[in-house]
Amino acid sequence: MEIHNHKPWEPVLFATVTVPDWATLPTLLDNTERWLYELRNATKCHLDAVVGYEDRPNLHTHVIPLVPENELERFWARLPRFQAKCQGWWRQDVRPFDLTLRDQAWSYVQEKHTPIKFGTLCPGTAWQCRKGNCPH
Repeated sequence: MEIHNHKPWEPVLFATVTVPDWATLPTLLDNTERWLYELRNATKCHLDAVVGYEDRPNLHTHVIPLVPENELERFWARLPRFQAKCQGWWRQDVRPFDLTLRDQAWSYVQEKHTPIKFGTLCPGTAWQCRKGNCPH
């Protein structure tokens, strides 16, 4: 899938983040964003994401992280180091993205749920990124 004009990005995971009913939507979105930051930090890859949330009756988000094609090998090599630092009261279910279900996953996350955009997350590891010239 191409989200950006200059680089093809590939979906790598399908994650669900769920919080208890007493939690608030801002708490869920903060935790989802933190989950993405932790994934970026562990894999040292640029990340974008397709994210959708449902606020009632079951407060949760679905996240499809996307990685540039030229960073896929690094992502998969570093993924075992990823351990989300959660509060202990929210759950996550993470599995590799099934490319054969791409269209159904996109539709489920963006049409059945309310889409939200977090923006591209840069790990700041490349010299051009550290200089403020991130190509993503």
